[in-house]
Amino acid sequence: MNKLKYRKAWSWPQQVEDFIASRARGYTVHVMCGESKLGDLRIDKYVENADIHADALKGLPLNSEIADTVICDPPWDMDYIYKPKLMSELRRIIKFGGQLIFNAPWCPKCPGLQLEEIWCPTWQLMTFTHIALIFVCRKVKNKMFEVCPTGDIGGENENINIQIE
Repeated sequence: MNKLKYRKAWSWPQQVEDFIASRARGYTVHVMCGESKLGDLRIDKYVENADIHADALKGLPLNSEIADTVICDPPWDMDYIYKPKLMSELRRIIKFGGQLIFNAPWCPKCPGLQLEEIWCPTWQLMTFTHIALIFVCRKVKNKMFEVCPTGDIGGENENINIQIE
């Protein structure tokens, strides 16, 4: 069985959808969109209502630097070997100065993406399993965002704005 296959249970609650919509700017591409209606262009390998059916891990059929905002909610149990490929592909389609809004229990790591904010929905604070955080990263030139093996934030991002809504 393919662990990365889409299941309807992976849909966002409406409050998360509204929160992310309020932060999207300009031309927005939603990768691994699932049932979400967010984005000017929606891409997913498994759902019928996506604008483009493509596997982000095999490369997106898009030109580089086309999006002001890229939204992504990848499978939370994605193997580590796939994460660098996904992050590189997402970075490729973001314009310089554009943003990635990333919803996952693991932190995005990719050269050229600088972490700016981390959001944690208050309704998740009392859960004891996977907590989805919403990361906002900016595409910059020659910057590296590093994550330590423990998941702690390291590198030059000492003043990251962590907020609870």
